[in-house]
Amino acid sequence: GANTLARVLLGAISDLPMVNPIVVLVVANSIASISAFAMVYCQTFAAFASFGFIFGFATAPGNSLTSVVLANIFGVQALVTTFGMSNFFAGICIIPGPSFVGYIFQLLHENPDVPFYAASGILLMTALLNLILYSVNKYEVQCSKRRRIQTMYEEI
Repeated sequence: GANTLARVLLGAISDLPMVNPIVVLVVANSIASISAFAMVYCQTFAAFASFGFIFGFATAPGNSLTSVVLANIFGVQALVTTFGMSNFFAGICIIPGPSFVGYIFQLLHENPDVPFYAASGILLMTALLNLILYSVNKYEVQCSKRRRIQTMYEEI
């Protein structure tokens, strides 16, 4: 429910000319990280369900905006290659994830909070990496504009 609604809603918001899809991903991953962390402290089912809804809503753009972000950064002509590489490396990273969290879970005497902290940390790291990607992309766009302006002045 929340994930499907968010894919449609955040996809429409990301299509607006003044909205950068990478920023939507950074905000969504940050909210997902906070909600995963907050689930540890939920005392009632209603609180847990509320944070679960927020988590489901906030994790939706990760799937639906990946192709949009890759097309914006690398161009539509490279979309097939970059999307394939993105999915390949995501798949490689997913393989050891559950085993690693299970190992940490056992090391910490089967503390039930460990998976929530792990999910929160991974989502926070994703938000930070997307923020770096946004900064690099913005810098490259500015450099590209400067080069075009410099080329125009040199031609005059």
